[in-house]
Order: sequence, then structure tokens, then C-alpha cells
Amino acid sequence: MAHDNANLCINAARAIGCPDALNISALEFASGKPDCVLPFMRDLFEYGYLAQVNVEKHPEVVHLLEEGEQVRDLYVLGPTELLLRWFNYHVRKEDPARTVTNFSSDIQDSVNYTLLLDHIPHCDKNLLHPSDPK
Repeated sequence: MAHDNANLCINAARAIGCPDALNISALEFASGKPDCVLPFMRDLFEYGYLAQVNVEKHPEVVHLLEEGEQVRDLYVLGPTELLLRWFNYHVRKEDPARTVTNFSSDIQDSVNYTLLLDHIPHCDKNLLHPSDPK
């Protein structure tokens, strides 16, 4: 059963163009080994979810224009760059000096995530800033 499910997942990933879906077998996927599964999952996220982050599907990104830019400048940005713009747009509302340039080392301490979540409606702020347990 796990082998069949792994094959279904891999075939679906191949259908949307995930490059790492070509480099993993159903046995490797079902084994759950991080060095096999994590690159596959990263590509699945990038090609399945991030592919939907663009100006056509989200015209509201015009609010992310930087000084001197025009809307056509946003069309050349990839999904990751648009998400970084969106992330920085919200983070800079709290701390104008902060800039996130990547989704790895720049967010390791969770400070930037906390600043971002402070600006998202319906986010329980008590979870972000717990009271002192003493």
C-alpha cells in the first residue's frame, strides 16, 4: 500500500514538472529518508504551490512595487522573489531596518516570522508573544 501511494505521489509530481521526481523511486520515498524525501518535497512545494504566485493570479502584488518600479517589473520576478517582497513589505511595517533576503538563514531565529505574523489578521498574537511563565 505504501509503495502504491508513493508511486501515486511521484507520478503526480512528475506531471507538474518537479525535477526531483525523476530522481526518486517509490522505495526511497516510502523509506522516508530525509536526504531523499526533502529535496522532493521542496520541489513539490515550489512547482505545485509557488507556481501560483504571480501577477496574473494575484494583481494585488502591485502594492509591493518599490520606488521607481513599474508593474511590468513585477512580471520578471519569480514566485520566491514575490514572496520575499511580500514578506519584507509586512516586516518593514514593524521594523523598517529589517530585510529578509532568503528563506533560510534570514529566518532562522524566527524574529522575522514573528514580525510578519503580527501583521496578518486573525493570527492569535498571544501565541507569538507568550506572557512570562513566572
